[in-house]
Amino acid sequence: MDGAIGDFRQAIKITPDFPEAYTNPGLIRLQQGKVAEAEQNFTRSVALRPSVKTFIDTRVAEIKQQ
Repeated sequence: MDGAIGDFRQAIKITPDFPEAYTNPGLIRLQQGKVAEAEQNFTRSVALRPSVKTFIDTRVAEIKQQ
């Protein structure tokens, strides 16, 4: 999973206004138990595209049920 986060970091460097480049690492970090880091990613993603909040909320609920 750390490789995937590295890929998203590269994506952020190339296209810093792409919300999914923040959302997806946030979901990975949440699965790793890194809640504060995940929340930072989600906050940035929602700031870029507010409509992504519904997707994040749904995925977070699914992860918490696992």
